[in-house]
Amino acid sequence: MHKKLIFIIPIVSVLTLAGGITNAGGFRQDPGSDGIVSIEAENYDDNVAQGGHRWVLVGPTDGFTGTAGMQAQPNILVNNTTDYVAKSPRLDYKVNFVKTGTHYVWLRVWANDGSDDSCHAGLDFQAIDTCDGIDGFDNAYVWTNSTLDGPVPTFDVAKPGLHTFNIWMREDGCIIDKIVLTTNPNYAPSDNGPFESIREPDLLAADPVPANDASDISRYVELSWTPGDFAQTHDVYMGTNYNDINDADTSSPLLVSPAQDVNTYNPGRLEFDQTYFWRIDEVNEPTEPATFKGFVWSFTTESFAYPIPGENITTTASSQISSENTINDSGLDPNLQHSADPADMWLSGQGEPGSAWIQYEFNKPYKLHQVWVWNYNGPSVFSGFGIKDAVIEYSADGTNWIQLGDVHEFAKGTGLDTYVYTTIEFGAIIVKAVRITANSSWGGEMFKQYGLSEVRFMRIPVSATRPDPEDGATGVACDVTLSWMSGREAAEHNIYIGADEQAVLDGTAPVVTVSQTGYGPLSLDLANTYYWRIDEVNNTQSPSTWQGSTWSFTTSEYRVVDDFEPYNDIPSGGEGSKLVYDTWIDGYADPTTNGSTIGYLSGSSLETGIIHGGRQSVPLSYDNTVASYSEATANTSDLINGSDWTIGAPEELVIWIYGDPNNPATEQMYVKVDGVRVIFEGDLTQTDWQEFAIDLASLNINLSNVTTLSIGFERTGMTGGSGIVFIDDIRLCASWDN
Repeated sequence: MHKKLIFIIPIVSVLTLAGGITNAGGFRQDPGSDGIVSIEAENYDDNVAQGGHRWVLVGPTDGFTGTAGMQAQPNILVNNTTDYVAKSPRLDYKVNFVKTGTHYVWLRVWANDGSDDSCHAGLDFQAIDTCDGIDGFDNAYVWTNSTLDGPVPTFDVAKPGLHTFNIWMREDGCIIDKIVLTTNPNYAPSDNGPFESIREPDLLAADPVPANDASDISRYVELSWTPGDFAQTHDVYMGTNYNDINDADTSSPLLVSPAQDVNTYNPGRLEFDQTYFWRIDEVNEPTEPATFKGFVWSFTTESFAYPIPGENITTTASSQISSENTINDSGLDPNLQHSADPADMWLSGQGEPGSAWIQYEFNKPYKLHQVWVWNYNGPSVFSGFGIKDAVIEYSADGTNWIQLGDVHEFAKGTGLDTYVYTTIEFGAIIVKAVRITANSSWGGEMFKQYGLSEVRFMRIPVSATRPDPEDGATGVACDVTLSWMSGREAAEHNIYIGADEQAVLDGTAPVVTVSQTGYGPLSLDLANTYYWRIDEVNNTQSPSTWQGSTWSFTTSEYRVVDDFEPYNDIPSGGEGSKLVYDTWIDGYADPTTNGSTIGYLSGSSLETGIIHGGRQSVPLSYDNTVASYSEATANTSDLINGSDWTIGAPEELVIWIYGDPNNPATEQMYVKVDGVRVIFEGDLTQTDWQEFAIDLASLNINLSNVTTLSIGFERTGMTGGSGIVFIDDIRLCASWDN
């Protein structure tokens, strides 16, 4: 038993030392006049690595509060000024706001120099212009509320309740120590700032799926959520009006599923283009209060039809000049109103009465629902260039043409920036090309030219979309389950997948037919690129099959055996306890036989400064002055990916090792896998991470059922020696190049 087990360690303190908080509610905003929220940066809810960078718990200089600060690493002079939501590592903090309106951001931060002194902030994973480029700090921990473009950083809270405050890296090397949010524009923290805000228990349902305010959600979605800590049952409310759902109680017909015991709900087929609101009340009987009212979440379902992207359309015309203006959204505002600027439009050449035409050819056939036409919308009298009567033809193959009904009239442009489109119904016709020929203009005989502002082609989505993993994704698990959004009419799905892209494109790759929009888990190799496509099939329709796009993803280069991230210092038997020495059995109980000790004996048992990846590594001490060896052993069934080391076809076991200059040169480090020992030939005095790679084939063991993994030191001299190494990122890797 380690000495640590003698002490009673408060859970909150332990979590702080480990970095990050799991299974906790939001930080509670003070309801007073300043509306303070105070957060130690290391007590994040999520730490998301992106773009080759991550936030790491460090303490490079004195003066920090709490445990230390969070630094964006590696510090290689990267500066993400744009698209940082997708490119920069992110820290997330759940906050229960009791106040709405403008909130002011203060950060306690440190920077080595001017290349490390800025970051971005936001709310609910959204970039906010008034919160980007926070700077004003240097080689000391200071409070700042300045930005590179001048205004103090602020964000608005529209609704009280649980939100997520975000920090993104702008310049790597930046260290975030503490965060203070306030509703008082005149408030300024000093010294160490206010005490950290109280964490509320997770009494409420959280983490809604679909995410709050999500759009374009399948009509067949199944709702799910993370239950509150003490929930016994869940009351599900759902409807189409926010106030109705917010005000509903157990007598309301909007209580669609009372007292259910699962944290999922299937509402059945929903309407197109409809925003739904839902709420989960957690019922905790017999506690008081018995019910905790949940937040109102929302999502909007998929549209009936979607525009064909302009890049998938080729335009030709009797007068080709600027014909692309009709498919590039030029002149359109977010409300689909068109400008009156002729530079945003197409106009035929002069002298083409009865013969001016414009044609659109798609990259493949689509099932066309409607065509939206914005006529020529030039200012004043120039709106007369707009086509009045037109013949519309379509082709399923780009060669044979059919006229759509009789002559169609397009609404005259108003010459105002509020002009909207005319709708032409196609009614689910399969179309590869559309041609519009002008018969007359709104200006009559005095106008010998014809024009259009924009044409949008609305398709019914009959092909599979939204692949998961996303097209081009990397680091995908070898046992991934594929999923996608079904084509509108699909009864079943033909899945082609393989490492040969051309075979998937040609449809000669192996095919599997499923009825659900998911397939897996798969059994793939590490560090391989795979290609896949979904063909949607319905034998009652014509055509019966819609071929999908070919997508790709690349599997991870390794599988984790142990990265020492799950471990904490919650005492054994406590909720959430994960002690490193409960998994890795050392010689602490009998040091005369086995001189190893895994983890520190006081404070945090894990190392948070010397790390290869993530936020912590493990120290392994050895003392062979009495014992003849020092060895820590784990059962692989207790490690992250278990006992089967054949998944993903790895070729090597890699362990990262960091030495100490005071280590003796006499002791021999080794690793044993199911008793087979491999000697480490590296330098135990080297203060840098060294890769210890072991050829799995050379072990000559049953890799599908590995039982034990040991790391040890054998006495090689007469007297033996003692020392310490740090271990991190034990991985099963695809190749010898890591």
